[in-house]
Amino acid sequence: MVDEAYYAFADASFLARVPDLPNLLVLRTLSKVGMAGIRLGYAVAAPAWIAELNKVRQPYNVNALTQAAVEALLFDTDWIAEQALAIRAERVRQNPRWRDCRKSACTRRRPISCWCA
Repeated sequence: MVDEAYYAFADASFLARVPDLPNLLVLRTLSKVGMAGIRLGYAVAAPAWIAELNKVRQPYNVNALTQAAVEALLFDTDWIAEQALAIRAERVRQNPRWRDCRKSACTRRRPISCWCA
């Protein structure tokens, strides 16, 4: 089982290996790509695995509003990659500032919360 909740921010994925590895189960969520309110995740695995999961899945486990929203949001997924790229770029840009913030906070006698703007 591989948890790929942050797949949009990763450089690699196990998803393409699912057809070659019958015991591989890849789990993903839409929560980490800007759709936390939808509360939807999914599994990708060999048909035998999915059949076993369906035996314990609750009936009507995804409501109609979520189904409609996901269809609209995932019709064009380029925005997910663009958003992840922007976040990754900002993380790189902010990294030195956060490192400096942590250093100054660690030199004080008592732990403090630190926000570097």
